Amino acid sequence: MKRMIAGLLTGIMAVSAMQSAFAAEEWLTYGDGNTSIRYSTYTGSVKRPNGPSSTEDHASPVNVKTVSISIPTKINGTEIVAVEKAGFVDFDELGAIELPATLTTLGEQAFAGADNLTKIELPDKLTAVSKSCFKSCDSLSSVKFGKAVASVEDQAFYSCKSLKSVALNSACKSIGVSAFELCSSLATAALPNSLESLGGSAFKDCSALTGINIPAKVTKIEANTFSGCRSLKTVNIAGNITSIGKNAFKDCGELADIYIPASCKKIEENAFDGCKKLRIHCDKGSAAESFAVANKYTYVNDRNVNSAIADPASVPDKITVTLDGRELNFNGVEPQIIKGSTMVPMRTIFEELGCIMNWDANTKTVTASRNVTTIKLTVNMNRAYINNKEYMLDSPPCIVNGSTLVPVRFVSEALGVEVRWDAANRTVSLVSK
Repeated sequence: MKRMIAGLLTGIMAVSAMQSAFAAEEWLTYGDGNTSIRYSTYTGSVKRPNGPSSTEDHASPVNVKTVSISIPTKINGTEIVAVEKAGFVDFDELGAIELPATLTTLGEQAFAGADNLTKIELPDKLTAVSKSCFKSCDSLSSVKFGKAVASVEDQAFYSCKSLKSVALNSACKSIGVSAFELCSSLATAALPNSLESLGGSAFKDCSALTGINIPAKVTKIEANTFSGCRSLKTVNIAGNITSIGKNAFKDCGELADIYIPASCKKIEENAFDGCKKLRIHCDKGSAAESFAVANKYTYVNDRNVNSAIADPASVPDKITVTLDGRELNFNGVEPQIIKGSTMVPMRTIFEELGCIMNWDANTKTVTASRNVTTIKLTVNMNRAYINNKEYMLDSPPCIVNGSTLVPVRFVSEALGVEVRWDAANRTVSLVSK
């Protein structure tokens, strides 16, 4: 009998413990109406209120009334540390959200498909941006990464079409597969020295991206990493890359210069398919030089190819232009990058290159001649002429603070001057022949 009673008591206690656990996991509501959230007293997680999104077809909503939500660090004594998996998925009404400083975890797909979310600031305790966390957030244009974010996982920002720039912090070590794929407005991506791995298709079809520095700790450029980056013009690879994968830079039609170190021993045959303007900078006798010869790419033996890439925070704001090692002084208006091209004051550059220059104020046309070469450019016109032969410019001449700026690469190469771009130090080196 005693054994029977003891068994019954044990069973009752077990049921009671289970009931207590279920009660502890209960989701409670905080706030009112559309700005309310659900939170778990058991896990410290939050998620959106119950109920369907206002746009079930997930087409980009234009007439949805958006709300702003601020999540406190504590709710009725419960510290908030996580956003539940798919917690705010397809929440089209979400226009802005403030995450608490106590947050350490974002669940997978936490904000995926939140079409009207425009910006996000990630707390300093967060260590990872999880898989598909902000996937297809069509209006997301600004992301501020917290100090502890060490990884951006697969498809974290996939198809965030409005995202304009990315500046990862010095703790970041990995970027996952397709992490920023189809971010078609992404023009700049600053990769820190701490980065160790770059997933395949990480920046695939980022059609606005103009330049990229690959830090020294990254050892492989995987398949399709920059495929379809149609505006990409310069790539600087630091000294520890060992291989460049299939289609890594496929259809980067504007890619003019890529810096490949001697450490790179394997380049897939189709890595640069569709890169018709490509010129490879490499060490003499390197695998990159052999690849260039075998595939009939222009190449230059560049001794600076092994220089380490600076941390984005230390990259200088000023663009320096040198001619045969001597820094040029532009007296007022400094060189600047416009639409991916480095532009410099015309008078200084033409005089330094030994040209006779004529300026037509009525048509805003400059004609510069040296020996048998004559260059003709007009302000705001994409058409330029070298000895009466027409060429199309990526960035036309423009007037800034009273000075006419011209594309330094175009005018220099037209005169037979070699142009080298050191992205890490933002330096244009002109080498006369």
